[in-house]
Amino acid sequence: MQPDMKVQHMNLVSADAIMLDSEILEEFLQEFRDDSTAQELIETIWQGLENVRELGSLLKVEEQIDEVIERRKDRKLDFFDKGSAKNWEQWKRDLLAALKQYYEKAAQTFDINKQMFANEACKGVQLLDMLEQRYDVVATNPPYMHSRNMGRTLKSDIKSLYPKNSSDLYAVFIERCVQFTGYKGFIAMITQQSFMFINSYVALRKYLLENCLIRNMAHLGPHSFEDISGEKVNSTMFSIINLKNSESKSIFFRLINEEEKEKNLTRLINSEVVNKDKLFIIYQENFKIIPGWPLVYWVDNKIRDLFSVQSKLDSIVEFANRTKTSDNEEYTRYYWEPKESIGQNCKWVLYTKGGEFNKWYGNNDILINWSKEARDFFRKSPKGRITDEIYWFREGITYSSTSGKGFGCRLIPPLCVYDVKGPAIFSKTDDNIYFLLGLFNSKIISYILEMLNPTIEVQSGDIERVPFCPTPLDTKRRISAFAQQCVSIKKDALQFVINDREFKQTAIKWGYNQSLVEEEEINE
Repeated sequence: MQPDMKVQHMNLVSADAIMLDSEILEEFLQEFRDDSTAQELIETIWQGLENVRELGSLLKVEEQIDEVIERRKDRKLDFFDKGSAKNWEQWKRDLLAALKQYYEKAAQTFDINKQMFANEACKGVQLLDMLEQRYDVVATNPPYMHSRNMGRTLKSDIKSLYPKNSSDLYAVFIERCVQFTGYKGFIAMITQQSFMFINSYVALRKYLLENCLIRNMAHLGPHSFEDISGEKVNSTMFSIINLKNSESKSIFFRLINEEEKEKNLTRLINSEVVNKDKLFIIYQENFKIIPGWPLVYWVDNKIRDLFSVQSKLDSIVEFANRTKTSDNEEYTRYYWEPKESIGQNCKWVLYTKGGEFNKWYGNNDILINWSKEARDFFRKSPKGRITDEIYWFREGITYSSTSGKGFGCRLIPPLCVYDVKGPAIFSKTDDNIYFLLGLFNSKIISYILEMLNPTIEVQSGDIERVPFCPTPLDTKRRISAFAQQCVSIKKDALQFVINDREFKQTAIKWGYNQSLVEEEEINE
């Protein structure tokens, strides 16, 4: 480290060039009418920089240029000085000189359009020069944007350029920043933590673990920024090296529950005593033991080894595909709203739609229009979908996919269909559904799910990769009995909730009736 080092040259380029594709470009190309290679390269640059204002440094024009150069490698790059072969770097400088010369000619004739063309083109070529280089250090706090919130053009371009990591803009920037670094170059970033665990980022984790070395990571969790409140924005800060090295160890700092994150991180770094609850050192290869390669750095090796020797829950359970109405206002109601009957072969049926955290039983207050006309609409709607008929009205298990209180399953009565926010789980085997309910509500399952995906949204893929070992029949029966008892207790409690389908009487009335019964027993 050299704290007194001064930057001698700033490479600042604004990615806001407007690459005018018009008759002026055709006129400019005539400057090179005797050299088709030069013309193809210039056209490639213009096409590649077309969406520069939207993509900025995510553009990959250099790959398109490399294709042209590779295809025409037998020809000399002597566009500007015939007979004198030039490399790509020289050619770019000459292209900029030619554009500036074109600008000066346009200025003399007071042609504003040509001046703008040349000026914007110079900005584009300067940006291209920056994107072509490889750096020793790349540092950034990238923007966050899920693909569902992207505009049509941005979403299409991102998916085309970064097909494996297009689910969120920050994931794209992680991949791009690695590409910007040279061999043994450093990448330092602060991003959302979701790429560490969620299934949709498996490709990104594999890309990093196969091609880079995670040098260190400070897992910050929520409240990393003073101006951002709430639990949804969970951050992690890391540095990685563009180097394949499977034998090296990575250092992780766990600060997700700390309020003064900066002070605590500084204290951990400077401390001579290792805090085993907050500092973890792990071989990067160990992340590959658990399916999906989640970066669960804090997990004990005994838990990690379970994934290599046991089967998974996907061997005993299956998930139903889920219904999406695409118009809830039209097709869903609370159970007290319709005057018609509710149930199978009726217009209205129960609809498991997530809701608040609830264990064992409950959240059965939403109905869906299940008439033939409604089902046809769900099938045909571009944004709709419908559960396969083999899963209709089957007894199973559901949970609220989004919950800040943890993972909790509840029984689905055999009168339901299932929403995207209320996943339905069924047994693949002869196992009693109450055994599965008890198993899923156990502390060990909650612990492993929290480990695999410590966010507020549990995905079906997280559940499917939980390790599972064969259970003795006597143990299954005991778990089933406990689960049945819990469901019964929950139903008894819901009889006092006035807006629940199980409601029978208020707690005051029940207490009054109980006192009368007790009084009669005493009198007897």
